[in-house]
Amino acid sequence: MGTSVIEKHFTYNKNIKIEDDESAITLKDFNKLITTTKLCEKNLGKNFLELDKYEKKYRNNVSRSVFASKNIPKNSKISFKNIMLKRTKNFNTLDLLSALKMRAKINITKGKLLKKNYLKGS
Repeated sequence: MGTSVIEKHFTYNKNIKIEDDESAITLKDFNKLITTTKLCEKNLGKNFLELDKYEKKYRNNVSRSVFASKNIPKNSKISFKNIMLKRTKNFNTLDLLSALKMRAKINITKGKLLKKNYLKGS
């Protein structure tokens, strides 16, 4: 994510006027740049979300899963007319927007938790 290389001109003496002296930094400034960069790296964190036990509990309590609101015959298009969202301990990872682009691969009974393997591409 972001920049992987920073190029800086280095100078031993800011009083010497040479080409690119405006963008050159001293050893002291270079050390500040390194310290600041390392601090920024720590603040960026990881490339994935890691939840603690309290956040996981909260997520499970507020997350909703996709269920059949009525019987969905095989090959029927999934739509808001035949599904509902409910909070449940049977949390599924089915993405709602993806599901709305799919059809039932099997007959799905009313109240059943929708799973990826019950669906096929449109």
